[in-house]
Amino acid sequence: MLTELRRLPKQHPRRKAPGPLRAHVSDELAPLEARWPTDKDYPASPAPGFAWVSAARTAFSEAADLRIFTVERDGQALAGIALAAAGHGLTWRWRPVGSELGEPTDLAGNDPQALGCLARSLVGLGQPMVLERMPADSPGLAAIRRAARGRAIVLKQAAESELGIELDEDWVRPERNLSAADRRQLARARREADSLGSFNTEIHAPDLFELPGLLDQVFQCEGPLRGIDEENLARRMSSVVFFRHYCEAACTAGILRIGMVRIADRVAAAVIAIEQGSTLWLLRTAINPRHETCQPGPLLLREMLSYSAEAGIRRCKLWGEQHDWFGAWPIAERPCVRVSIYPLTVAGTIAAVVDAAIGLARRLRQLVRGR
Repeated sequence: MLTELRRLPKQHPRRKAPGPLRAHVSDELAPLEARWPTDKDYPASPAPGFAWVSAARTAFSEAADLRIFTVERDGQALAGIALAAAGHGLTWRWRPVGSELGEPTDLAGNDPQALGCLARSLVGLGQPMVLERMPADSPGLAAIRRAARGRAIVLKQAAESELGIELDEDWVRPERNLSAADRRQLARARREADSLGSFNTEIHAPDLFELPGLLDQVFQCEGPLRGIDEENLARRMSSVVFFRHYCEAACTAGILRIGMVRIADRVAAAVIAIEQGSTLWLLRTAINPRHETCQPGPLLLREMLSYSAEAGIRRCKLWGEQHDWFGAWPIAERPCVRVSIYPLTVAGTIAAVVDAAIGLARRLRQLVRGR
């Protein structure tokens, strides 16, 4: 007699329910490295990344008070931002670490609930803060505005847009995307460069052994320090410190790229870039003053765009100094805004009144000069 066997349903292990979101505030950055949101959580910018923030802390904000806000779940941060105290007296504000670089900044993370929790923590601090150059379409900005309802005043002012170039297969030969006049000018620059000696382009993905020497060549390409006033000299030296630290971290992660144009075996132009996701970020461009007449900058940009298209990269972001010759290319702009947060506290009210007075005085000066 055969016994009928009944097949039991397959048992699946129960998935552990995610834990609650928890907001944390710290004044120490280093212990958060392993828990900081990963690059996948904010593909729109390298600035919120731990490597960027850590390098900026070393270069610009070592002596400043620090507040690091994170929102964590099960020991992993889903959103975060590091703020440093800046200014004196009535102009004192919290600002993102690295604001001195002038690049677009944002909250790290893309989880809507975590961003909302982080925004409530920022507003709940009860002190004024400024996000100098935040993308106008940032989910973080939307979260801050929601969190501020009834608790703070959030003012937006237009800021310098982020520039970029959208790429496809046609950009393997980037000059096809220039006007006829700009193509002729680029060709003239190449002929003049060839007339000065051998012309070579290099794009390095360096290891840690090669990195110091390549960075030395980039910084030397910017020209001598003689004749620079004390304030600009200090800013440039701090910037060099930042890029040495950041490039070391980017090199370890395998995302660093250093492009160079050599004319007669001398570096005529160089760029520090990172390749993250489907974007190449040109972070710092250096032009050798001795070779400015043959326009090595446009020649270098042409090579970086061609490299990007061949590698399947879909966009090139133009950070750092904005050069006139960027405008020859079809530029896409991402609007940015300066965000000022004034909590409805004594400190926030005083900051709002001071900033309003400063803005009024600035407009009055402009009116007087315009007469």
